[in-house]
Amino acid sequence: MNTMSEEKKIILRMLREGKITEDEALSLLESIKDTKKKADQPQFGGFDTTQFVEKIAQAAVKIGKETKEYIENFDFEDISIKFKSNLDQKNKAERVVTENILGEENPKLEVFNRNGKINIYSWDNEEVEARADVRFDDRFVSQTYGFIKIEREGGKILVKPDYDSTSARHFSMNITVAIPKKMFEEIKLNSTNSSIE
Repeated sequence: MNTMSEEKKIILRMLREGKITEDEALSLLESIKDTKKKADQPQFGGFDTTQFVEKIAQAAVKIGKETKEYIENFDFEDISIKFKSNLDQKNKAERVVTENILGEENPKLEVFNRNGKINIYSWDNEEVEARADVRFDDRFVSQTYGFIKIEREGGKILVKPDYDSTSARHFSMNITVAIPKKMFEEIKLNSTNSSIE
C-alpha cells in the first residue's frame, strides 16, 4: 500500500499538470488525512486510496472539460433570437360564434379548450355565444382562419377550437362563453394546460 507522502505527491503532480484545481487538491489532501486516520480500522483493509483519489480526480476533470466544451459550443445568441422571433410572430385576433337555442328545454353544453382559459357567464339572450381571444403565428395560420366553432353532436352543443392537423400547434386562445339564463341539463368544461373561471 502507498504511503501518505506518495499520495500527496500524486495530488501535487495532478495539480501541476492542470488535471485538478487548487480547491480540488486541498479537498483531496484533506480526504487523505481522514483516510489515514481510518486506515487502522479493519473495514478498509486492502483499499488503495491512491487509486481511488486518482479515479475521482480523473472523473472530475472529465466532467469539467465536457461541461466547458458544451457551454463554449452552445449558441446562446441563436437560441435567444429564435425564441424572440417566435414571440414576435404572435398576432392577436378575436372571433365570435353563436348558436340560437330559443325554445330548447334543458340543453346540454360542452366547452373544450387547450392552452387557454375558459370563462363562462349567463346573459339575457337566447343564444350561446363563444368569444375567442386568439394568439397565433401568422407564418402557419392565416389571419382569416376561423379559430373557434360551435357544433351540434349527439344532442349537445359543442364549443371548441377549430384545429386541423397543421394549425393545432400554432395558435392558442382564451374562450369566454355566454349562456342564456335557463336550466341546462349538463354543462361540461374541459381545459388542458389552463384554468376555468
